[in-house]
Amino acid sequence: MLIEIEHGNQLHTSFKSKPQLLFVCHANGENDAIPRVMHSHNDRLEVMFIYEGTGNYSIGGEFYSVKKGDILVFNAGDVHDEHPLPSKDLAIYSCGIANLKINNLPLNHIISKKQCPIINADKYIEQIKNFFESLIFYATQSNFTNQEIIYYNTLSFLLTVHNIFNVKEQNQSTQKITLGLRIKEFLDKYYLEQIDVESISDALNVNRYYLSHTFKAFTGYSPKQYIIRRRLGEAQSLLLNSDYSVAQIANKVGYSNVSNFHNIFEKVIGMSPGKYKKLWLNKEQYFIEK
Repeated sequence: MLIEIEHGNQLHTSFKSKPQLLFVCHANGENDAIPRVMHSHNDRLEVMFIYEGTGNYSIGGEFYSVKKGDILVFNAGDVHDEHPLPSKDLAIYSCGIANLKINNLPLNHIISKKQCPIINADKYIEQIKNFFESLIFYATQSNFTNQEIIYYNTLSFLLTVHNIFNVKEQNQSTQKITLGLRIKEFLDKYYLEQIDVESISDALNVNRYYLSHTFKAFTGYSPKQYIIRRRLGEAQSLLLNSDYSVAQIANKVGYSNVSNFHNIFEKVIGMSPGKYKKLWLNKEQYFIEK
């Protein structure tokens, strides 16, 4: 499907595919402020909207403090870390989109890699909220007409978000391939294996003390902390999207000792793996019928 948007006397081709809304979610209040540590999704784009509240988020190795009105974009493949701060006023909306192709951007990308993935909605705050509320309302209904409404609302939502980012011209300067990025790419590839600073420094041919210092300055985490958060992020995904036992998941993310996995999970996430799964699956979220 092709959607053409009029700009003055010219037509601008925006969508090269038929995007599909996978889910829409509303987190509300202190109990929904559940950390979601480092993970990525290769099969979809996710958009998050902070209507009320604050938090600390990492996207692609860069750290951001978010506030009311911020729109966060997690393009497909972006490693991200979510840490909303508990508050009775917390209100966060999010959704997942598949099969999105816009102009020259990669599949399931709504902004380029040169653009900052976080921007404030400013005068569009209420409009963005209304998009989410509308999607939630129609997702709870079940008939063909509502599916059509969901589809066209999704198109309008995506165009609005895409336009907000482009109009405000939040382009970053061209990224340089730094040592910090090299280390991050290495850890993202091998974090499930038994690696330590010594093996990383040998593989990259970099002094281990300089490596640790550089990576901490680049991401805010030591290599060991980064590996732990990537493993726990993968564990969270498996808890929510598989029938594996906690022991099986611990083994799959690099922990042979289940008790050690439990302790690390509770320390970082603030609750046991079982409680995390129960709380997250009980959150107010709506999956779209195919």
